[in-house]
Amino acid sequence: MRLIINTFLIIIIVLSLSIIPINYHVFELELPSFNKDKIIEENTDLENRIDFLEIKNNEEENLLNNQTFKITINTTNKDEVMDIVNSFKVEISNANEIVKTISLKDIDNTFEEKTVDINNFLSDYSNQDIYVYNYTFNLNNNDLASNHYIVTLKSTDKRIKDEFSYEFNHFNNNKYIGSSNKPIENKLYTKLYYTDENFMRLVPVNKMIDTTDRFIRATMNELLIPPNEKYGLSTTISSPRISNIAISKGTAKLDFNSNEITNFNNGSTNAYFAINSIVNTISKFSVVDRVKFFVDGNDTSDYFHGTDLSESFVIKNSTKAYVGLETSKKTMMLYPIEITETNLNNKILSIISILKTLNFDNESTNSLIPTLPINVKLLNYRFDDKNIELDLSKEFLTAYGGNKEYNSIMYESLLYSFTSIEGINSVSIIIEGEKTNLFNGIDISIPQKPNMFINTLN
Repeated sequence: MRLIINTFLIIIIVLSLSIIPINYHVFELELPSFNKDKIIEENTDLENRIDFLEIKNNEEENLLNNQTFKITINTTNKDEVMDIVNSFKVEISNANEIVKTISLKDIDNTFEEKTVDINNFLSDYSNQDIYVYNYTFNLNNNDLASNHYIVTLKSTDKRIKDEFSYEFNHFNNNKYIGSSNKPIENKLYTKLYYTDENFMRLVPVNKMIDTTDRFIRATMNELLIPPNEKYGLSTTISSPRISNIAISKGTAKLDFNSNEITNFNNGSTNAYFAINSIVNTISKFSVVDRVKFFVDGNDTSDYFHGTDLSESFVIKNSTKAYVGLETSKKTMMLYPIEITETNLNNKILSIISILKTLNFDNESTNSLIPTLPINVKLLNYRFDDKNIELDLSKEFLTAYGGNKEYNSIMYESLLYSFTSIEGINSVSIIIEGEKTNLFNGIDISIPQKPNMFINTLN
């Protein structure tokens, strides 16, 4: 009999909903024993029973920052409904930590109440109405940074044993710095590594400088000039002045004056970022394989916070997943995450996973943005000479509702990521096995190379 009731109620609810959400969960409940005669006689078990409790969320809405979920409660005891709702806590977490814990009663919501009269259908339940409550909760306005999040609902009601969770990507209204293939006349782009505003990571950027025949020296001097604060990077000086640069047999020998590096001796963070900014910047020149530091002509450990300078620094090329970096200035740029996989198929799958969920080890995801929405699927891939063709699901075309900033960073993150794999220099994209029209003004079905200059500070 109880199965008949629930089946009947589910049919009514389904018919009443205009949208059928994708992700849902019907809770397993610890209910009092059901005995028809006892219910009719004392009416106690029925009053303490929740006939139906369901939570749903619409994944399509979540992609556009409409993070909503719905709770449906069917019960014969309408006075208990608010107690059930208030028993839930909502945890919002990213890959590293629980960001927020909110009581369900404190979240913006709308609800509707319906009464289902089942007397005409089930005579055994005469004089019993079923109350149907549909709540819609909205997680907007929670001051979240752009990131990949997991929402988990937990109840303190002992009858509700299960948890419900779903994932979404949240995006703020940021401007993508973008990339370029060509500087303006009489200018050159040079690649630099600046520290982010939180002193957590080094960000590759390209900056225009005047044309010069001393390109390496001019590039290293640019590290003495902080980037404009409008980009949201650190405005502290990235490097001490280099007294002398000598390159021989692939080794760049850099000599510093001890009086110039005082600020970089105090604290391991300053020393770490200064060394890595210098090494990464000069290593981008093809004539440099390794970097050797000297201070006043000596390679001792008394400088850069006791760093061992006797060994050369070497930058190894590796596959990278280029995710987004969000700044306090509402800008975003691409940031590389190293892929440790050695198998080619695993590299490809790791790139897709990281671009969607920021799922990687050994680094905080704070300020990082997943560039690929979670409902975009890699259906297949194939190689054609030095091109990789990605077959993506149709959600790729409508991922950001036409937002050009996010479409651009999504597409360029795919280009830079997959061409970082050795032997691949271009990417083409088809949608569910078919060539598609222009995406963001680009014919993505033909092989495309990433622009030469990433994160251009123009």
